[in-house]
Amino acid sequence: MGFTTQFAEVLNLKIPQSHLSQTLLYPSWRISESQMAVVLQYLDLLRMLIEQKKTAATLNLVRSLLYFLAEDYAVQPQQAHTLSRAEQICGQYLSLVEMHCREQHTVEWYASQMCLAPKYLSNVVNQTLNISPNSCIDKALTRQAKSLLSSTSLSIQQISDRLGFQNQSHFASFFKRRTGFSPTAFKTYAM
Repeated sequence: MGFTTQFAEVLNLKIPQSHLSQTLLYPSWRISESQMAVVLQYLDLLRMLIEQKKTAATLNLVRSLLYFLAEDYAVQPQQAHTLSRAEQICGQYLSLVEMHCREQHTVEWYASQMCLAPKYLSNVVNQTLNISPNSCIDKALTRQAKSLLSSTSLSIQQISDRLGFQNQSHFASFFKRRTGFSPTAFKTYAM
C-alpha cells in the first residue's frame, strides 16, 4: 500500500516529521497476520462507508488506518537507493496511468505528458518492467473495472462510460479477455 503527499493533503492529514512523513517516503508496512485481520476489518468498513456515500466517515476512517499503519509498522529501507532515470520514468508513467487510465488509453498521451517520444517510453517501460506500456494501462483499467463492479451498484453501461470505453460491448470484450469473466458474471460473483 502506498500513497502520495497529494493524497495526504486531500485527507488533510497533519503529518508529524516522525511518523507519517516517513510513511510517505517509504510506503511499505510489515504486519503480522493478526494485524492484517485488523487492516481487513478497516477495509471492509471503508467499503461499506463508500457504498453508503458517507464522505466524512470515510475520510476519518482512511486517516485512522494510515495512522494505525504508520505508527508502528512503517518499514524503512536498509540503504538509500537512488533511482535510475529509467526507474524514475517508469514510476512517473505508472503514477500517470493510475490517475488517468479512466480517460486516457493510449501510450502516446502519457508520453506527451512526460515530454517523451512514445517509442522511447515504450522501450524504457519494456526494458525496466518487462511489460509493455499498453499492458500497464490494461492492468490499471482492469483493476478499476473490478473495483467498480464489486463495490458499486453502477450498471455495466455506467462503468463502461466511466472507464472511457466506446461502448458496453467493447468494455465487455476487454474485461472478458483480461479476466476470463464477463462483467455481469464478475459482478454477480463479487457480490
